[in-house]
Amino acid sequence: MKSLHLRIMLIFSFIIVAAGGLLSYQIYASSLSLITRSLGEQARSVAEHAVRQIDPVSYRKLAEELTENAYYKELRLKFNDMREANHLKYLYTMGARSKGESTEYFYVVDGMPLDTQSGDFSPLGKVETELHEPLKKAFRDREVQVGELTKDESYGALVTVYVPILTSTGEFIGVLGADMDATSVYELLAANQRKVLLMSAAILLASLAAIYAVSRMIVTPVLRLTREMEKVQDGDLTVTIQVKGRDEVSRLAGTFQQMVYVLKDMIYGVQESVHDMRQATALLSSSAEETSASSERIAGHLAETASDSRVQLQCTGETARAIGEVGEGVQRIADALAIVAEASQEATDAAKTGDELIQSAVSQMAVVQDSSRDTAEDVERLKQRTDEVSQIAEMMRAIASQTNLLALNAAIEAARAGEHGLGFHVVADQVRKLAVQSEESALRIGELIDAMVADTGKVVTGVHRQVREVDTGLGLIDSAGTAFGRILQETERVGSQVQELSAVSEEIATGSEQVTASADELERLSLQSSEHQQGIAAAADKQQEAMRRMADLSGTLEEMSVRMEQLIRQFTVEK
Repeated sequence: MKSLHLRIMLIFSFIIVAAGGLLSYQIYASSLSLITRSLGEQARSVAEHAVRQIDPVSYRKLAEELTENAYYKELRLKFNDMREANHLKYLYTMGARSKGESTEYFYVVDGMPLDTQSGDFSPLGKVETELHEPLKKAFRDREVQVGELTKDESYGALVTVYVPILTSTGEFIGVLGADMDATSVYELLAANQRKVLLMSAAILLASLAAIYAVSRMIVTPVLRLTREMEKVQDGDLTVTIQVKGRDEVSRLAGTFQQMVYVLKDMIYGVQESVHDMRQATALLSSSAEETSASSERIAGHLAETASDSRVQLQCTGETARAIGEVGEGVQRIADALAIVAEASQEATDAAKTGDELIQSAVSQMAVVQDSSRDTAEDVERLKQRTDEVSQIAEMMRAIASQTNLLALNAAIEAARAGEHGLGFHVVADQVRKLAVQSEESALRIGELIDAMVADTGKVVTGVHRQVREVDTGLGLIDSAGTAFGRILQETERVGSQVQELSAVSEEIATGSEQVTASADELERLSLQSSEHQQGIAAAADKQQEAMRRMADLSGTLEEMSVRMEQLIRQFTVEK
């Protein structure tokens, strides 16, 4: 049964029919009880008066002998007069006797006229075969019994009263029965019953008409609201519901209209969020491409720097070996002053060679310094780009959170709509899932960006430390070049200043030890710089891999935004 109108009609019709039936039955039962009680009291009064007219002694003799004597005729006349005077149909007395294990009841005096035919009254001693429960109860309990209103074809409608007949000593000798004629009352009850049924039918028809009108007043706006809700279910959010009146249906229509407005604003907000998400995705993709290109450039610079560091390390080794040779020459000068001239010449040649090597190392260190500074600048720009990408990822997380909140609000409103909001609930659930996926992707991008920022910070720190170490090495090499210059000058003056050869040899030995220590330190720093360059190159490779993953995530995010747009296109909203 799908029609609310029909259900209202059937339910209220059933209620009215049941109420009318119960009311009619109650009226009939109350009337019947009242009439029975009234007639019974009247019959009882007559019966008690008739009992007082009986002589117990004469009646006992009559009941025992069962012979029609003068007293029998006297009682019949009295009973007949009372019967006619009080509009009784029958007035009679009865007795009881045992017959085996059972009891039979017989008539003693029947208050009908003396000239009544034998078939119209009950003669003395006639046994009654149709026994009523009030009669048996009157003999058993020896108390007054008032029967119900009965009707049969033989006696008609009657109300019977049974009064016990007692002697002056209280001995029970029989029962007097009085049948009050209730035919007219019974007919009146039947007529009233027909009137009640007719009135009930009229009331039912009037009630059905009123129910039909009221149900149409209720169902018509509900049907109109249902049609508008079906349009909304199909995705049309441009519907406008005319709200009239202040009843529950009108308030329901107004609430539904407000829900449509809220849903329209929500869908419009989701559309704008999806548009912003697509723009952010495009910006993120562009930034990822720029960052990837910067990473490739950094990797190239780092590869060149690593190559220069290997050359630097080789030059530093050669410088260390040359300085070692100088130290050995100075030692030989100190040990053998006899061959000072020859050793001075060899020292001069070695000093020239060392000066050339130092100048070459200085030039190479300058190149390394410029390359390190370029690398530091590139890494600083990479850090700035990474900060921008981090801000974009934060904006994507905020958009995803807003979308998730909007999807939650849509699910709440769909749940309030009940069965008609199932379609919105599915859409809201899909939007919420997409928002959760967007937020998870944004969080993953944020984690990658944070890791990249940490690695970039390490690279920046390493590059700055490398620049400082290169500056330190360059200063040491400059110092070594100055020392070699002094060595060359002193060696050229050896020939003319042999008398000062011993003192000069000691100074050269001391300077040689310092230069050797500086060369060893420079070699260590060069080796450390090479290791740092390799670490920077590895970090650049990781950064490039992270950029590729970021680009892949950007593509996934763009696909998600396209799917969200396809879902939103199912709704028609006015901007």
